[in-house]
Amino acid sequence: MFNKEEEILLEEKKKLDELTIPFDKLDREISLGLERGKKEKARSKHKRIMTYTAAAILFITIFLGAIRISPAFANYAANIPGMEKIIELVQEDKGQLAAVENKYYEKINIFEKRNGITLKIDGAIRDEEGLIVFYTVDAKGADLKDINLKFPDKKELASRSSYEGFPVEEGKKKFSSTLEYFFDEPFNEKDFYVEASFIKDNQKVEISIPFSLTKNIQKNKVLPVNKKIMVEEQEINIVDITISPLRIAVHVKQNPKNTKKILEYTDLRLIDKNGEAWTMIPNGITASGMDSDEQLIYLQSNYFQEPEELYLVLNKLQAIDKEDEMLKISWKQKKILKQPKGDLLTLKYIRKKEIALQLHVEKTFHYGLFSSGTASDGKELDISSMWTEGSGDLMGIEFNEPINTYKDPLSLPLSSFPSWIEGDVKLRVK
Repeated sequence: MFNKEEEILLEEKKKLDELTIPFDKLDREISLGLERGKKEKARSKHKRIMTYTAAAILFITIFLGAIRISPAFANYAANIPGMEKIIELVQEDKGQLAAVENKYYEKINIFEKRNGITLKIDGAIRDEEGLIVFYTVDAKGADLKDINLKFPDKKELASRSSYEGFPVEEGKKKFSSTLEYFFDEPFNEKDFYVEASFIKDNQKVEISIPFSLTKNIQKNKVLPVNKKIMVEEQEINIVDITISPLRIAVHVKQNPKNTKKILEYTDLRLIDKNGEAWTMIPNGITASGMDSDEQLIYLQSNYFQEPEELYLVLNKLQAIDKEDEMLKISWKQKKILKQPKGDLLTLKYIRKKEIALQLHVEKTFHYGLFSSGTASDGKELDISSMWTEGSGDLMGIEFNEPINTYKDPLSLPLSSFPSWIEGDVKLRVK
């Protein structure tokens, strides 16, 4: 079971994940999509990786030892060719690791080779609302430009949110990673395609691999809760908790009469009677919005553990006064018109399709401040990517259209900000 030290490691590990996982992992309202995510990863990860220290790398090694694999399963996995790379991909997520340990992972092992490039579909894990596909690329002299999942009619999956795990080391030619899709409603499709495009010798190379899934889908478990908690006079209703093999969804609803807007459920977790904790998803989608006051917060799954007692624990939240939840920028005047109290943001520059901001804080803050926006006439901003540099205090937003095509000023609702409220919540939910 996890002791106090391991919980601290989990919290610190989450901070390190914020160093290397781009903003699409943090989108709270709707995913910017795979196309935007690819551009973001290429820029954000490459710049952030340079901030690692030897201590941080040592810490990751220590943390990986805290995710415990049973001796019997370790011996089982060691005798299956290729299984070690699957374990490497899931070992930071207790739920995914448990799914593999309990043989809920479905092996596929189909590959296609073209122009010296090999794409292999290793396997998949799916439940009622989500699908994770594990794949391996051996690009040998080529660059992977695009990879996505489609139905047999070649249409892309109409997912609520998605996460594409490109390698952290930009330009890496051989790597294993995942495609993750989650949906609003349960889906029963069994047949899919993975399509990838590469650039080799200035030529485009496309590879398409069809595959089918046959393993029976485990049903979700729903815990009705409908209980209210208070954090610094801010009321939150815990509606219910849905446990699936891939993740836990905690349905939270803010009281519209609250004086503050809650942005991030920073340390929300579930613990059992022994103190073992299931925390935020380390790599992937951490939340999705239902409306301005209602969210699903995603945690690592305890589906295969089935603890007798379960408690929701919460100590710290990102929250700002409601009057401060909107950032307004004038591209004509080249200035910030409105921001939260404290003036922590300054405008670094505005270019044809790009805005860069500097966040002035004493401690590093590795969260994306926003993921959407509108012009003054209500037109939605067509955001192509977001990026950060250095320790995350310099950030930018890029548009598919020139900024001067949007009616000034621009409004960007904040999805994160370095402002917190604290409490001591421990609510029994099972």
